[in-house]
Amino acid sequence: MLQTLIVDDEKRGRELLKMILATNCPEVKISGEASNIKEAYQMILQNEPDLVLLDIEMPGGTGFDLLSKFDEVNFDVIFITAFDQ
Repeated sequence: MLQTLIVDDEKRGRELLKMILATNCPEVKISGEASNIKEAYQMILQNEPDLVLLDIEMPGGTGFDLLSKFDEVNFDVIFITAFDQ
């Protein structure tokens, strides 16, 4: 199983992503969800995910701000965003 954390400020986006993953990627286990950088940081420390599905633009910071909090990023990252810039 691929322990996965979803980080996106839009609840609807997180729900849709969970549905798509459940249907198409049975090897992915959602170990948590976060709606902002602060929550995500704590969840990563606690859950040690294999993969983080990470939004770029969120209130209070970007996905890049989150990644910069770690001396070593020991998980894979896939950026998920509707941000067009």
